[in-house]
Amino acid sequence: MSSEGVQVLHKATALLRELGADTPLSAAELATALGQPRTTVYRLLNTLMELGWVKETEQRGRFALDVTMFATARGALDQSPLRQTAISFLRALRNRTQQTVFLLVTRGTEAICLERMDGSEVYPVGMQLGGRLPLHAGAGPRVLLAFGRAETVDAWEAEALANGEAKAITARTLVDVEAIKNRLQLIRARGYEIATGDSVVGITSVSAPIFGPTGSCVSAISVAGPTEDVTGENAGASYRDLVIATSKALSDKLGGADTRTKG
Repeated sequence: MSSEGVQVLHKATALLRELGADTPLSAAELATALGQPRTTVYRLLNTLMELGWVKETEQRGRFALDVTMFATARGALDQSPLRQTAISFLRALRNRTQQTVFLLVTRGTEAICLERMDGSEVYPVGMQLGGRLPLHAGAGPRVLLAFGRAETVDAWEAEALANGEAKAITARTLVDVEAIKNRLQLIRARGYEIATGDSVVGITSVSAPIFGPTGSCVSAISVAGPTEDVTGENAGASYRDLVIATSKALSDKLGGADTRTKG
């Protein structure tokens, strides 16, 4: 592929990521987000609409991902060995807690939702299947950052510092880089994270890492629900213990070497 073709592919991928992260967007909004001329954005949109990956919504002039894109993404998820192995563990955790459970993986400086199972009641608990969050926002993303590779932490820190601070998702999101780095040390020391309201207001999540055969963190498993349910007097410790036990069992299934701090 020519260098020009590679550049076009990068621009198209960036456009799809923007549409996947927000409500339907206009060409002008996409041009601003991508730093590209509006004419370039229109050419990309026309090509992607021909492929069935993007559609113009009922709001004329606004664009969203189309069903072909979702089908392609679903196929990628279905082929994930990690997801296939984790499904039974996620289902058992969901059934025990009756809350929503997530399986998250790292891509770049973001956490991607590889699987989501809703609890007995559906709440606005953040990421949908295939959705993403910055690695500092929420219990699961911070677990991935805490136990992630050094180059991932460095890339995240450089990105945050370039913007002056980390990106806020809600008013409770940790944004100070040093405060977040201190939090990562705590997560490594205790082997899990609890977050309240920093990715979705009124929602608390509990997360722990999943380790693969090389001892590296390959994913994070999380339980999320209304704060009063997840951290209540009779629930808090049991939710934490269930998440940690599930993460260890799934790590064992994957042949993982648990590198959490002992003692």
